[in-house]
Amino acid sequence: MGYQYQVDYRLTFDDPSMEGFECVMREPTVDEMLEVTEALFGQAANAREKVYRRTELMASHIVSWNLADPDNPSLSLPMTAKTIMAQGKGFSIQLTAAWLREVVGLTIPPAQPSEPSPDGFDSALVALPMESPAGEPEQPA
Repeated sequence: MGYQYQVDYRLTFDDPSMEGFECVMREPTVDEMLEVTEALFGQAANAREKVYRRTELMASHIVSWNLADPDNPSLSLPMTAKTIMAQGKGFSIQLTAAWLREVVGLTIPPAQPSEPSPDGFDSALVALPMESPAGEPEQPA
């Protein structure tokens, strides 16, 4: 049985008229999140291209994984950009962060939900620091 990524959010509301309303929502895929932010803010078109290019590049380096088909957990999903883009944004961010940490010793700080980016989407998906980390990456023994 393979791994299945799923995150649910229990929404909270500041508006008093929403008092008593409860809602749990599943995390959107990267594609869905970019579509929503593009519709809301009209600024994500360029971000979508950057995210997809980064995802294609990353997917081309995957040797193996155990990401399972949610409809058939015994089947692995294909190791493609399309598969990654169909996962939750948290999965994509974690995959990118882990890869960069291993390859170049680069650490991406976790996104702060209380501090949304000005353009309405998670900037960790698009903007990756380009400066090398202090010190050299650890070499395998």
